[in-house]
Amino acid sequence: MKKFLSLTLSFIFAFSCFALMPMDASADETNILEFSCGLDAKAYLDLSSGTLTVKGTGEMELFRDERAPWWAYNSDIKHVVIEEGITRIANVAFLNTGMVKLTIPSTLVEIGEDALSMSKLEEIIVPENSRLA
Repeated sequence: MKKFLSLTLSFIFAFSCFALMPMDASADETNILEFSCGLDAKAYLDLSSGTLTVKGTGEMELFRDERAPWWAYNSDIKHVVIEEGITRIANVAFLNTGMVKLTIPSTLVEIGEDALSMSKLEEIIVPENSRLA
């Protein structure tokens, strides 16, 4: 009986250790975080590349407490891509980020107050048919 109990406990211990071991990354596992940033807009931060992509339609919302939902990751953000359909960048959206490059769509008509302040912006890509005044 002791041998059976010992083998059973050994099996349970070995199985639980195996279950807690980290698995290799698969196609389903990503380093992408998702944030809501408007009624019909979402942002996706790829931590491996530092790219924040804003997708959807309409305006980015005004953020509570003047902090964007990705505030905790500001230093990780290197490139921001605003996709077609977004019409306004919210106030303070990219305030104090590590962003060095910004790509904006032709649908963008307004950039909110302090949206780009204190970033490390070096390059802005603007399409020829931009609606920004």
